Amino acid sequence: MNILGQPFSPWVTNQIKTRQTSLGNSTNLTDTNLLYQNTKTPWLRLASSVDITKVKGVNSNLDKLIRNTGINEAALTGNVPAKNFILQGGSSRLIGEGGVESVGFNAGLGSNKGKDLITPVYSGAYGWGGLEERGYAPMPGLVGAKVEYYKNGALSKATVKMKCFTRNQLALMDVLYMRPGYNLLLEFGWSQYLDNFGVLQTFDNFLSPALSFLFSPKAIKDPDNPGAAASPPNHFDVLNLIQSERIARVGNYEGVFGKITNYSWKFNTDGSYDCSVNLIGMGDMMESLKVNIKLPSKDDVLSPGKGLSKVGAKSGKARSDGSKIEEEQPIIANKEETTLNKLLYELYQSVGGTTNSGKKKYIHPTNQIPGSEEFGKNKDTLSEISIPSFPYVETSTDKNGKTKTTFDKSVDLDIEAGLMAIYNTQVTFLPGSNNIAPQVYITFGSLLALIQKYLLIYNKEGCPLFSFDVDFGNMGEDENYIVNTCGRFSSNPLVCLIPTKGVLGGIAGPDGKDGLIARTSMDPVLDATMDRFYPRGNKFLARLVNVYLNINSIASILSTSERDEEGSLSLLSFLNNIIKSFTKCLGGINSITIKIDEVTQQIKFIENAPQRFTTPPSTGEYARINTFGVKSNSEGSFVRNLSIDGSISPEFASMITIGAQANGNTVSSNATGFSTYNSGLIDRVVPDKLNAGSLTQTPEEKEKKAKEEVTIEELWYDQINSVKSIYGGLYNSIYEKRMWIEEDVSALTELNCQFQSLISGWLVENKHLQAPAFLPFNLSIDIEGMSGMRLYEKFLIDNTVLPPSYGNDDVDLLIKTLNHTVDTGDWLTQIDTQSTPKRQMDPNARPSTPPQTQTPKPIPTDYEVGGDSSPMLQKEDELLRLRLTRIMDDATQTLGIMEVLGEDEQTVLFTLATSELPWRGNQNSVSSIPTGRYRVRNHVSPKHGRCFWLIGNEAGGYKFNKLVGNGYTRSSVLIHRAPKAPGWLEGCIAPGLKFNDRGSQVGRQQGTGQNYLEPAKAQSQLAVNKILDKLYSVGSFKFDIVNQGGGGPDSLPPLFSQEVQNLAINKNLLPNPYV
Repeated sequence: MNILGQPFSPWVTNQIKTRQTSLGNSTNLTDTNLLYQNTKTPWLRLASSVDITKVKGVNSNLDKLIRNTGINEAALTGNVPAKNFILQGGSSRLIGEGGVESVGFNAGLGSNKGKDLITPVYSGAYGWGGLEERGYAPMPGLVGAKVEYYKNGALSKATVKMKCFTRNQLALMDVLYMRPGYNLLLEFGWSQYLDNFGVLQTFDNFLSPALSFLFSPKAIKDPDNPGAAASPPNHFDVLNLIQSERIARVGNYEGVFGKITNYSWKFNTDGSYDCSVNLIGMGDMMESLKVNIKLPSKDDVLSPGKGLSKVGAKSGKARSDGSKIEEEQPIIANKEETTLNKLLYELYQSVGGTTNSGKKKYIHPTNQIPGSEEFGKNKDTLSEISIPSFPYVETSTDKNGKTKTTFDKSVDLDIEAGLMAIYNTQVTFLPGSNNIAPQVYITFGSLLALIQKYLLIYNKEGCPLFSFDVDFGNMGEDENYIVNTCGRFSSNPLVCLIPTKGVLGGIAGPDGKDGLIARTSMDPVLDATMDRFYPRGNKFLARLVNVYLNINSIASILSTSERDEEGSLSLLSFLNNIIKSFTKCLGGINSITIKIDEVTQQIKFIENAPQRFTTPPSTGEYARINTFGVKSNSEGSFVRNLSIDGSISPEFASMITIGAQANGNTVSSNATGFSTYNSGLIDRVVPDKLNAGSLTQTPEEKEKKAKEEVTIEELWYDQINSVKSIYGGLYNSIYEKRMWIEEDVSALTELNCQFQSLISGWLVENKHLQAPAFLPFNLSIDIEGMSGMRLYEKFLIDNTVLPPSYGNDDVDLLIKTLNHTVDTGDWLTQIDTQSTPKRQMDPNARPSTPPQTQTPKPIPTDYEVGGDSSPMLQKEDELLRLRLTRIMDDATQTLGIMEVLGEDEQTVLFTLATSELPWRGNQNSVSSIPTGRYRVRNHVSPKHGRCFWLIGNEAGGYKFNKLVGNGYTRSSVLIHRAPKAPGWLEGCIAPGLKFNDRGSQVGRQQGTGQNYLEPAKAQSQLAVNKILDKLYSVGSFKFDIVNQGGGGPDSLPPLFSQEVQNLAINKNLLPNPYV
């Protein structure tokens, strides 16, 4: 659900608690807290996606680089420059291939000699890029970066400052990092940090999944559907990997994958160059996308509208007042102007149905009026819309914020009740429409589906680079909710229609009445859409995607919206104009913002007005940030700077004036929120602030007006649907008589805004809805750098800085901007907020206020239960997710094959090599553990970090931390990183990517990896990371250990024989290509 003001993800909230708890240990500092508070430093990295290729017959960039720098072709071709020129504090390089890379750093002096043609160019902290130009010049590097959000957080922008010291370095930097339109990966984080269990972690090898993917894009399989084919690599994979690393590093890592938009460089008198590059997130493509484009025509664009007919020419027929119709309806007049016009026109034509011969029966404007013999032959209808090969982009986010995106374009999209036709209307101000030709409507969701199919930007597989956050496959259950009041109706059917319920329906007022709105001739077709528009059991919400938009109105907005200098209409402007037009017709109580989610690349529609759920969704606990001071042995504050602005904006001035009294509800505005804020306060000089209408009221009328339900009824009966009118009132004239007269529609729209405001005021005063307004102040804070917080999420602060008038825990803070500034010395996150009132019906938990004194959480040891926010499962609910088959025991070590299983307990997701101690009867510290079934859970070890803990086995009755077998009981057995068993393990299990095939597992070259000690240890960590990625969030699961062939320990081969190697080869664990 796109609900405004949700709490942070649980891992973000827990990281805030961890940091504040550490800073609160002022008198009992542990070594961990001392190291965390005094030794952490930021790191910053920029990597390029540019490959350099040779183009025959063209003076390519490769030719220019070779000619101008003197660098050999081997060092400049393909991804070699990008892999060896990764910018950090200096220049780093990616070492290794196939997903087992590590980041190498340059040191010492460069040289013109090396083992190959590449090494001399990219080595040395001094002399990097060659010695010929300036000798031992410093290597290039990053100076700092700033990431900021603009357009209400819809778009992100990063500015990165770089420095280089020679022309050769500048030439390489120009090609890799200063070419507009190409993508860069910006990453930064803390070198040391506390995880959410208070354990000090180190970002040791600086390798991230996103960096590996940037240089080796690979198809990624869906872990929840292992039998399905892997999706081709795309930009969603990079974004998902960045988000996964944010979660794994609990907010101590941040990444931006963006496109270069601009750059600059400047020569300095010392011979160096100051360079800068600007990046924009993928969301900027959304802002630059134009909707008034014309694509090559296709005969089969939409299934309902194949083959266009030249209809709707200027008819020259007379209106009822005798004037000539000189213009066509916008849908007809502009049918060939843009692709969207053409699509809408085809849908408009499709409601004509087919003749008996099967030919299309198109809609021709007529001049029929009610009472003629032709009137009533056509009935209001609902129709399905079918879009062939629709590009489904499904993005799911788990409770911790981890995202998964899948793409499918093999299925046609059928939108139930996507099209509506209303017949027998009289329209006196729409060109060409003084007739009973049907008014045709399309749901807002259907319009978005057309845009996603035909008007976005796509990769070569047809996957849109961003998509709408809409459940296109089931829009009747879509969760894009907007605030709704009972008695809601559209005052202008030429713009939109919705099904209508009675005023205060289901909420009886003091007089016991349930509704005011009468039934009309349009209700039958609208009633058929009732369950799609209103969520079952909730009268205060409606589904945005099921608002019906008049196709003529859409075409008119396409034609009349303001263009840019090039005559283009942006998609964002178009959608905002659509939303603005129909929200006004629905009473103006909604405030919908379009936002691009930089994590999921989805276009979201956020309802800013407070929502009311019958069963409110709970997404966790709000974080409370301590703003100032240290509470001894409780919690401290990691806020670096704080600013509070208590001013108000001009647009709130009149509302606040009216609200400065006991009852702020008036016909012109709803100031209930301010009235609540001012409860119990009276202006001694001017006690009552009234509008002009109130000044002329008699005491009796004032007493009558004091009852809100009477005011609502009077507005309805006296003005909106007056029985004194010859048409039966405006509402009856439009909905029953279907007479859509310009003056009537305009008048009804203004009255409807007043009507809905009064109804919402009644609902607020009677505790059915939250007050829509509040006296604002703005809080800005700078905190120690942290990722994971997102725009429009909500948090709390302590009560040390706000004035007492705001009450104890009465204010929530909504993030409206969030920026990062990072350099070699510090990482700061700047947060600007908007205050909102505490939600009265909020299902999310609120921490104690203020935080109570508490004993600091002890640092866990290997003998304590670890884990993340995922709780352990009950034993009977745990699935078999790991299987280890031992294949060799040479009395020095045991080698095995570990298979990670899917949720069906059979599908092998991937396979790893393992190393253990030899079998020595299960004796403590010298033997591997027995075969059998085990329970395993996630764990955080002070020594090994995130890993897995074997907490019980079947042979021991699953007693906690007692692994029973062969007369011995073992404890504290983990699955963690280690390059080999001897000297590293005391009974634990060490995974690796592949077996070491150097030295036939004799001497130093044992276990996993390719070369002891490195990169074998780093590769073991990568293997552990693969298991963590799949199983850490599971919490707990079952694990089977067996011997190959099913025999006892003596049945295993004692040598790394060809038989053993063949078993490894069959599981792709040999040969080992990694160097």
